[in-house]
Amino acid sequence: MKFIGFLVLMKVLLSSATPCDDGNLSYRGLTSIPPHQPGCDNLALILVGNYISSITAGDLEGYLNLRRLIVSKNQLETVEQGSLNGAIHLEVLDLSENGIPCLDKSLKGAPSLRDVCLKHNEIRRLDSNSFDGAPTIELIDVSHNQISDVSDTTFANNHLLRTLKLAYNRIRFLPESVFTFNDRLVNIDLSNNRIAVLSPHIFENLNSLTDLKLSSNPLTYINVVLSSPYVFLYADNCGLFDIPEIQFDNSSSGVIEMDLRDNMVECGCYILERTNGTLRCVDEESGKYSAASCFSEDISTISSTVSTENEQTTSEIGEQDERTDTHPKSLSYVLPILGFAMIAGLAIFVYLYCKRRKLARGNHPGQPV
Repeated sequence: MKFIGFLVLMKVLLSSATPCDDGNLSYRGLTSIPPHQPGCDNLALILVGNYISSITAGDLEGYLNLRRLIVSKNQLETVEQGSLNGAIHLEVLDLSENGIPCLDKSLKGAPSLRDVCLKHNEIRRLDSNSFDGAPTIELIDVSHNQISDVSDTTFANNHLLRTLKLAYNRIRFLPESVFTFNDRLVNIDLSNNRIAVLSPHIFENLNSLTDLKLSSNPLTYINVVLSSPYVFLYADNCGLFDIPEIQFDNSSSGVIEMDLRDNMVECGCYILERTNGTLRCVDEESGKYSAASCFSEDISTISSTVSTENEQTTSEIGEQDERTDTHPKSLSYVLPILGFAMIAGLAIFVYLYCKRRKLARGNHPGQPV
């Protein structure tokens, strides 16, 4: 009887350690992905907050119907090539908040992968093969990493990509052809990087682009060509000296709305709209338009202002000199006369003083004066 009770207890414990119920094995102290349990048809495997340090080849063997794999907040440093083999229906992969340093064909073997979240890792570069194995990807989030280099062919095989998040990295430069094969891109977030210059044609073929975030980059000017008929440009806190120059491909008409807060250029409103070359302020609450009054305190303006002020000052000094010199001849006569009078007065004073001393000695010889 005791033996039967022991078996029942073991069955309960084992069932609680398998993902058969809802696939949620978060915060269980696991150090590896648990093997697939026969008879379990897992659609999701949630392993948040464990101690898993690697995903190796064969770890997902048997998870044929898996749709979501979430291994965030672990200690992941390695995702081996082929580790996703077998998860042919996997659509969502979340490996955020780990210590992954690079991606080397790590996503191969998941032909249905749609969303990839790798934010808050230690990725330093995106090579040409980083996302090669997942041609169906629509969303890539690699924000909050240490990325400084992006290859010109990093996203070349991701033709279905719609959302790309590269915010909060160390990117200084993006190749002009980096988005050549991503004409379905709708949202691009490049905010909070170190980008100082953008190639004019980097976004030229993105016909579906609607949101472009360049906030908090050291961009003093923006001059790009767009193909999409409507784009919202986030360019706040960039140090812009002038309004972004936006050209529309094939001379087509387009509308661009811009957030230009916290820049050197000031337009009297937060949201600025440019339609066929016309600038208007947009009220965020009412959606109404008003005339834009923009001015730019750029270097040339400042130097021009200083130059103008110097010229005005010089002119004013000249005018004062002219006013002072209205009677030059009279001044030339007066000054010598005053000097001669002072010298003569001093001489008379000395003469009278000496004469007084002499008279005093004659009247009282032998006495000090």
